[in-house]
Amino acid sequence: MRRYGDQVLRLAYSYLKDVEEAKDAAQEVFLKVFLSLPKFRQEEMPYTWIYRVTVNLCRDRLRKKKHFLWQFLEDDSGLVSSLNTEDQALAKLEEKEIFMAVMSLPEKYREVIFLYYLYQFNINQISAITGAGKALVKTRLHRARKKLKKLLIANGVVESA
Repeated sequence: MRRYGDQVLRLAYSYLKDVEEAKDAAQEVFLKVFLSLPKFRQEEMPYTWIYRVTVNLCRDRLRKKKHFLWQFLEDDSGLVSSLNTEDQALAKLEEKEIFMAVMSLPEKYREVIFLYYLYQFNINQISAITGAGKALVKTRLHRARKKLKKLLIANGVVESA
């Protein structure tokens, strides 16, 4: 729990967008993991298994609440802290536009974008977390990038190449 607690909490929060619910979900994840330890396959990486349990639990919670919009933790973690005030304002505006474009993607594309770019998982790990095959993960990531680029060009955030 100490090793993966913060990551599980952030991942749960990115789905549930409620601190208390994310804390409850994280506790439930670790309880499920503890109870399922005898079933754990050694060839599987522990963090991908824990993340998959987290994703599945959060999806179930959202389904039960009939809440279909997958929300993402907006992180003000200093991506623009080294810039001057005017540059910071511009960077924040672009960051928000990119965030809104990502949020407008269908869930299957948002999920792979977040797991790949934010959490920096590789294709194999994303496959294990989502339960989708590697080829499908690659296809979704490719399509997500294309759709995101199209949206960002249409909104004037980036110029077409």
